[in-house]
Amino acid sequence: MNETIDLIVSVTIPVLGLTFASLVVYFTLKRVRKLAEKTRTRLDDFLVMALRFPLLFVVLALSFSIVLKYWQARFPTLLPDIVSLNVDSILAAASVLFVGSIFSISINWLIFKLSVGAVERDPDKETSFRLLQRVVTYSIYAVSIVAAVSILFPVTFGAVVSVIVGAGFLAIVVGLAAQKVIGNWLAGIMIQTTRPYRIGDAVLFRNEYGVVEDITLRHTVLRTWDNKRVIIPNSVMDEEPIVNYTIGDPRMLVIVTVSISYESDLERAKSIMAKAAKDNPNVLKDMAPVVQLLEFQDSGMLLRLLAMAKDQPTAFSTACELRETIKKAFDAAGIEIPYPHRTIVEKRASTGGRDLQQGGSQG
Repeated sequence: MNETIDLIVSVTIPVLGLTFASLVVYFTLKRVRKLAEKTRTRLDDFLVMALRFPLLFVVLALSFSIVLKYWQARFPTLLPDIVSLNVDSILAAASVLFVGSIFSISINWLIFKLSVGAVERDPDKETSFRLLQRVVTYSIYAVSIVAAVSILFPVTFGAVVSVIVGAGFLAIVVGLAAQKVIGNWLAGIMIQTTRPYRIGDAVLFRNEYGVVEDITLRHTVLRTWDNKRVIIPNSVMDEEPIVNYTIGDPRMLVIVTVSISYESDLERAKSIMAKAAKDNPNVLKDMAPVVQLLEFQDSGMLLRLLAMAKDQPTAFSTACELRETIKKAFDAAGIEIPYPHRTIVEKRASTGGRDLQQGGSQG
């Protein structure tokens, strides 16, 4: 009877550990999401990612270690000798991972709290804070994992480290095998350090317009105009030319070209186009709209309207609105937008024509 109770207790502990981990993750995410509603930055998303899995893993590891310790005490002959000898090591390794996770979460939380105000004052700093968070998180976890492995396998770990340090060719092999991964990491660090584009910037990459949604150490995420996500390796982004609509001055020229016939009133057409731009609420007032006569074409005169909008998406939508407004105003004013006219001349040979007529009458 006692053995059955002990077995039930030992099975219940991991379940309780999983439940506890789930509750911690749930309330932590809930708290972070409340903070996210008060800020426009995406730093909290990374904090959520950093919190979710480490806590769950560490709590499960601690539960597993406690179960082994309990089984060792209650059923000394049940576990293999190697497991019995390493129960304390497993518990110590799990404790190291737990402390490392707590330390990483604390540092990330501190960076997050310090960054909120700075990013709201200067959104350009969000990319740098993201890089700092990732570097700190990965470094702490790497040190924690190495420490945990050294506790679990002290003799084997030392021998492996000696072999790795002494075998220079292994570094060459690993470098060749992982050159793409390492190249993406280095490119990611350079991009987030030099900041040719930042999170939230509107860019044009390979004729694809999008907004930079995230920059990780490996890849960049672009959200396109039709709400697709394009995942691009950082090494590719570092080598390709990119048009950044946001950096420096986000304002964008609104360009609308229209042809009018030679019989139309040129000054009247220019006046209508300028008025349409002035009346549009998306056109900035710091630059007066300009209408230019670009060239004389075969069927008409080509006019170009230039105005200023606050950013690229606004410039695109404003240009569409202005084309519609100008077309309606031209129709009301009797200004013609020309289109090509073609005259078709049909030639017939006189003999061939008579033959065709005769053939038709005989049919």
